[in-house]
This record gives sequence, C-alpha cells and structure tokens, in this order.
Amino acid sequence: PGYICNEMADSHLPNNVLLASVAYPCPYGFFCLEGAISPDKCPFATFTYSLGAKQPEECSECKVGYYCPEEENVPIICPPGHYCPVASYKPTPCPIGSYQPNEE
Repeated sequence: PGYICNEMADSHLPNNVLLASVAYPCPYGFFCLEGAISPDKCPFATFTYSLGAKQPEECSECKVGYYCPEEENVPIICPPGHYCPVASYKPTPCPIGSYQPNEE
C-alpha cells in the first residue's frame, strides 16, 4: 500500500531506482491501497500533503487559505477578494464592503 505498482514490477521494493517507471509512491492528493495500479483521488475538499498515502483516512481537509476543487489534483491558493476556510472546495467571495488580499 502507498505505491503504484504496474504489472511489470518484479520487486517488492517500490523505491528501487531501476523500477521508477513501473513502481513509485502514490502522488500528492491521492491514496493507493495495496495492489494499486492507479491512484484513488482523495475525497471531496481533502488532499494528501505527503507522498505514499495508503488509505483515504490519510487525506486531510484542505488548509485555510486554499481551496481543493474536485477537478484539480493540488490545492489552489485563495484568490484576492475571497476567503477560504478549512475544507473549502471553492473560494467564497468577501462580503460587500470588505476585501481579503492574497497573502503570498
């Protein structure tokens, strides 16, 4: 678990440099159950912030200041004029008469 292993992989050591094209850690934003040949995307408004997630419970809520839309594979920084609380899947416009600058 935590790795993508194509059917050509002939080793139980997915970090082996020689196998990098056929066996590699599960990417950010996904988890890989044992025997995975493709990653599973984290549930709605969640993301994995490290490689090699093994189960959906390793997916965390999207961080404050970012949003995690379903169609993207990485969190997106909240745009100016919007705010993004924890677990946002889209930016929320600031109330009329207020403004939240982008803090980069």
